[in-house]
Amino acid sequence: MLHKLLIGAAAFAGITFAPAAQASLIFNLTEASGGTPATATITVDQAGDDLQFSIQVTSPAFADILAVWFNVADDGLIPGLNATDVNGKVTDTNDGGLHPSASIGNPMLEFGVQIGNPGSPPGDDFYSYVFTLSHVSLALDLGTFFETGDNMIGLRLQSVGDSANSREGSSKLRGDYPDDPPTKVPEPTVLFLVGAGLVGLTLARRLRIAR
Repeated sequence: MLHKLLIGAAAFAGITFAPAAQASLIFNLTEASGGTPATATITVDQAGDDLQFSIQVTSPAFADILAVWFNVADDGLIPGLNATDVNGKVTDTNDGGLHPSASIGNPMLEFGVQIGNPGSPPGDDFYSYVFTLSHVSLALDLGTFFETGDNMIGLRLQSVGDSANSREGSSKLRGDYPDDPPTKVPEPTVLFLVGAGLVGLTLARRLRIAR
């Protein structure tokens, strides 16, 4: 019996060391300023001490991501924020005069990441985009980074259209903060310690009964 319990404990330890799922926030955005109809999703994942933003246009068939904006719960973080893309290129955090207007439904948003350049020059036409937001000295936490409540995230699209030969539109999209905040998943080490404790208690109980 003791042999079987030890085998079970080893198997349990192997399971608990499997990578834990990361918390995510998903924003669903729609056109909100009377521009060309468009939709997009922005998924924000906890990536160690940083936040990873994955932007994906979902309609129409053609659009170029220009910039994204949002509010930060702690304004003191803003001067130390940096954005880099998957190639390590520093992304411009200057809104470049492209700030969404109040027509989106909120006052001006306080932090922007300009992804592309106006006019979609060659090599600068993004239908999807991924960047990592980090701070020069502090860890960013997905659960407390964004302002909640009436907060939203804004996205600017240019060269929007249904075909490659008809891309004269532009869009300002908004997505509200999800009703359900991200759920933190326990680290694998924590799960292992809890599991090991339960197994230890079971072994001790079995040994007492055997005596």
